[in-house]
Amino acid sequence: MTKIHVGGIGVFRKKFNTLEEASRAAKYGDDIILHKNVTVLGNCLITSGVCLEGNNHTITTTSGKLAILIKDAKRVEIRNIKFKVRKQSVALKILGSECSLENITMKYVKRYSPRELYPAIQVTIDEKMKSSVEIRRSTILTNLEMRKVEKIAIESCVIGDLLQNSMSIVECNNYKSQNTVYSNIYVKATTGSSIDDESNGNLLFADGTYTLKNLKAYLGLSDIKSRQLKYLKELMWDGTIRIEEVALVMFLNKGKFTVDNFSVELPHETLERLKELDDVGCVAVSINNSDVTLRNSILSEAPAIFHSGTITLENVQDNLKWKYNPSKVTIANKNSNSSLIKVNGPKSVEKGMSALQEIDSQIGQDAVKQKLREIVSMAQQEVYQKRLAERTGQSYNPTNVFSNHMIFSGSAGTGKTTFARLVGKALFEAGVLPENKFTEASPKDLVAGYVGQTRTKTHDLILKSLGGVLFIDEAYGLNEDGQNSSFNKEAIEQLIADMENYRDRLIVIMAGYTKEMRNFIENGNEGLRSRFNNWVEFKDYRDSELNEILWSMLEQQNAIYSDEVTIMLFQDGICNLSHHISGNGRFVRNLVQKIMEKKALRLSYRTDIGSLDAKKQYEVLNTIESTDVEAAIKDMREQYNLL
Repeated sequence: MTKIHVGGIGVFRKKFNTLEEASRAAKYGDDIILHKNVTVLGNCLITSGVCLEGNNHTITTTSGKLAILIKDAKRVEIRNIKFKVRKQSVALKILGSECSLENITMKYVKRYSPRELYPAIQVTIDEKMKSSVEIRRSTILTNLEMRKVEKIAIESCVIGDLLQNSMSIVECNNYKSQNTVYSNIYVKATTGSSIDDESNGNLLFADGTYTLKNLKAYLGLSDIKSRQLKYLKELMWDGTIRIEEVALVMFLNKGKFTVDNFSVELPHETLERLKELDDVGCVAVSINNSDVTLRNSILSEAPAIFHSGTITLENVQDNLKWKYNPSKVTIANKNSNSSLIKVNGPKSVEKGMSALQEIDSQIGQDAVKQKLREIVSMAQQEVYQKRLAERTGQSYNPTNVFSNHMIFSGSAGTGKTTFARLVGKALFEAGVLPENKFTEASPKDLVAGYVGQTRTKTHDLILKSLGGVLFIDEAYGLNEDGQNSSFNKEAIEQLIADMENYRDRLIVIMAGYTKEMRNFIENGNEGLRSRFNNWVEFKDYRDSELNEILWSMLEQQNAIYSDEVTIMLFQDGICNLSHHISGNGRFVRNLVQKIMEKKALRLSYRTDIGSLDAKKQYEVLNTIESTDVEAAIKDMREQYNLL
């Protein structure tokens, strides 16, 4: 190991006047030590194992030139250096190498045109090896371009400046950041984590799975001068990534994000200053085509956009003013307040209400609604007790947890599957289940064709369902009597064992006709009777409820009724057919389908629909005539031999 010196007044064994000369002399394990400020005129190649120690001196680049190249190198360290970057120059290029930067300051010599701001640090791969970069205790106020990097770790840094550089790009497989302030940076990582970071404008995450914890976002532009505002617009509209809004977290884009303890502040004064610029908006948060879980956060009032995706709000006080299309977003609420969960209208029920509100909004089945609310509330109380014990240090005995498994019994078409999905979602929102997952199965999905395979098949189904609800329809098909008794017995035994082993991660709902389910549970395995303590009985719908279901389904079809005769035909048809045809809600759905088919047949003879104006076309396409209803009822009667 040799120390190679650049400048200085002492007598050194190896001393050079320029960094270019020192880099050519350096070998593996050597240290290059600066004793003066230098301007790099050409390409300095740093090889494997070399440490470049700056002693807080300055390296200035030359316009249009690359200053330092690290190629195919293992573990190069650069520390304690101030870089001054001139226009159209690159301070550091890392190609297929491992590099550590510590206590680095990097900024442009002066304010250049955005097109003259080259990335001061460029990192990528080559044919021989991948690159990885560590940056610690550094302030980098220039553009960065890191593409196809294996690993990037950033700690205790300031990266970017909203008013000095355009968008930087960080693209890697693994991204880790901690205690760093960011501006104008686009992160695209397969997996990424951010802990105790801060955004001062335009922190973007995309195309990966991210965990963001204790992220603070603030944008303060009230004191900047008008010429700085104009330069900000130039920076925004230049470069590889063009954005049309200033945002604290501009994009959570095409990824899966878990965000814990997020805070955002966008002062009114900043919004007012940005109004001075044409075509520049400002949003605090923008979400696009992403699955976001937001926890334990208080979000101040500010504009926000939710383009598409799913968001789960858990213990969140959300005061953001969201713009969104209810048909493109899904919201799950767990003890939170947000404008996102106040969507109104029948077509946005699933996306705007809590699961318990959705249950209450269903037609009929009042006793079912009350029973499910009891089950969910009881399970939630257990969650509260457990959390309280953890907070106070008291002991918590999970063996006292009551069974949450359920039996749904009743006729076909009474809503058992619909209510099962909703109660699963309600238990997720209550914190009882870790996921809003619903797995639907029948006995054939548990039973295999050969001895010994059934246990494995049943266990695999359980593993697939963990985290949510396993719904087994026509569960009496697992009765231990009959020709499949040995296989069914294996399935039941494995099911009972897994229900016990995964009691905190799975809820099983068995469904079927009342008589058959009673016989199955009362005469079957004792373990089933003890574990399925919640029996929920679904009654057949009354005629008035079937009519409500009918109008709800027709509303979803944007139906328009031609006259009172048509409406009377609907009501009479439901009343008469329901006395002869079983199926409840399913029967109503079949009738609506036949009405739509008859309407489509009638319209097929019209040749002028394409030439109508939009208003008239909408009316023609959605109007149901009395003849459509009469023909549909006639078909139903023929189908069920009621003529």
